[in-house]
Amino acid sequence: MKHSKFLSIILAIALVAMMCLPFGAMAEDDVIKIGNIAPETGDVAVYGLAVFNGVQMYIDELNAAGGINGKQVELIHYDDKGDATEAMNAYNKLVYDDGIDALIGPVTSTPTFSVAEVSAEDNVPGITASATHPDVTTYGNNYFRACFEDPFQGSAICKFAVKELGAKTAAIIYDNSNSYSIGLKDSFTATAEEEGLEIVATEAYGADDVDYKAQLSNIISKSPDYLFLPDYYNVVYPICSQARDLGFEGGFLGVDGADGLLEIEGADASVLEGMY
Repeated sequence: MKHSKFLSIILAIALVAMMCLPFGAMAEDDVIKIGNIAPETGDVAVYGLAVFNGVQMYIDELNAAGGINGKQVELIHYDDKGDATEAMNAYNKLVYDDGIDALIGPVTSTPTFSVAEVSAEDNVPGITASATHPDVTTYGNNYFRACFEDPFQGSAICKFAVKELGAKTAAIIYDNSNSYSIGLKDSFTATAEEEGLEIVATEAYGADDVDYKAQLSNIISKSPDYLFLPDYYNVVYPICSQARDLGFEGGFLGVDGADGLLEIEGADASVLEGMY
């Protein structure tokens, strides 16, 4: 998404927040309080920091230009560590202790589910910059997203592999405990059937797994042209590394969650040759 478009969406949310304030509150409040829930630490911190820094930068610019209708915007941020429970704790603090007018976040799909559902019940306007699972916006009319959905990107990378890379076969390895990974696997598989791409193996792992060699050995025995990895960068990298160690010579197909691979300390970029 272009920078200006994302910033305009944030402004729209802030304006919606003002309209949702109780009668008379706009005249009494000196600031508009915007909450932000994003992982500042943990496995997916690279995404949370990007969102938080972008939001803070825009609010600084907005306030320097006079704010919204003369009111300054205050950003109140909590770190959810990419965890659903932490995200709900942050939401409760923002809504019931800090008295926010609108919410930006969470950042990843799993923490966003519960927050989006409760925000619908509380009628708190909210938007996620990057939670791609289609269901996060289904709980009510107050919660929005600024990015594409998983069915779109899962389908797009599959079509790209077939039409641009000439792939005939592919394998999938995914996290069977993560709705984000499952949804992407499903959309890729459905599009593969439509496009005539043969899925020669589909292997699963759990959230706490760190050794993927058994699954990868089975995949490599089927000699797929490409391996689809619908997961975050911190998981994608060790899978790619172990696949290369086992002799996999095909290419890798990633998703938005793979962004950040080269920011991993000590990452061997050669492992990632042939990744799209």
